[in-house]
Amino acid sequence: MTGEMRQSEVTRDTYPGLFRLRDALKRRGISSEPRAFDQYQGPYLSVPGVGKVWYHSTSPLFFLIDDGIAPAYGGTFQTAKATHVMPETGTSIAAGLYTLRQAARRIAEVAK
Repeated sequence: MTGEMRQSEVTRDTYPGLFRLRDALKRRGISSEPRAFDQYQGPYLSVPGVGKVWYHSTSPLFFLIDDGIAPAYGGTFQTAKATHVMPETGTSIAAGLYTLRQAARRIAEVAK
């Protein structure tokens, strides 16, 4: 097995935080769809006009908002208004860590 994840594995029971963000966005009138990625990185939330929102199930929950473009082609992660910003290094780009509430707010701002 190479780590592929099936879409059927991305359920509310398995990834409750991802679905909590989906619900928060829906209340704001923003559509999104949970998508399978792989067993190592887990699923993400696809948000039209914004990109991919990666989810980490630690406590507390946190999310990374990716514009959906590969870094080699100029892609970035959101950092504005994040709880914590992981700085750019020689091998990675800067990325903001967002709480559930912050992620919903930032996505709503970007989606406008």
